[in-house]
Amino acid sequence: EVLGRVYGLDPDSLSEPAIRTSGDAITVLLYADEFRQVNDATRLAIVAAANAARDLHRLQKLIGVDDRPHVPELRGRSVGAPHRQGSAKAALLRRILNIRGADPIASMRDFVKEYLRSVVVLYARLGPHGPAGLTFGDPYRAPTIVLNAEGKNTNPLVRRFSLAHELCHVLLDWNRTEPLALLSGYLTESGLDMERRANAFAVRLRCPERVLTS
Repeated sequence: EVLGRVYGLDPDSLSEPAIRTSGDAITVLLYADEFRQVNDATRLAIVAAANAARDLHRLQKLIGVDDRPHVPELRGRSVGAPHRQGSAKAALLRRILNIRGADPIASMRDFVKEYLRSVVVLYARLGPHGPAGLTFGDPYRAPTIVLNAEGKNTNPLVRRFSLAHELCHVLLDWNRTEPLALLSGYLTESGLDMERRANAFAVRLRCPERVLTS
């Protein structure tokens, strides 16, 4: 049971001749370069957060909570530089959700709760130098955003940005057919464009360009 918690696996599966973790976001995470860049304490905290997301999903299914995806379809062809893609997708989301003009979003947490009901937001202590946020998505978890309760996120303005950033990963970078596990802030060359797009999405979701035109 202890090993199961550490590895993020069902303890019963450890008694099987071959452990199968296909489709689990934790498996994806174990092979990610970003996961190797954080210290052991942060890695354990990340796995614990992933386990919490899995347990929450199980509980929701037991009590009959509707877990069908309540997320708009933003995936599709994107053109231009990453920051232009992020800006365009943020504007599209505002139109889909009928957020009038340049109306401000008073609370990002309430925004997710009201408009994107299937997205789970959790908080975890990932260390003062740990990732600002994590995103998980697979058959064992609802789309989950984990925000670091330490470090820069102790500033509420930064925390708003981090939540909007991770929301972009849920809406644009998860294809629903493969597990998703992302640690934000630990940039690799292959993930740089993805992070730039998420940054632009976060900025323009909260502050549309038309706010600045005057």
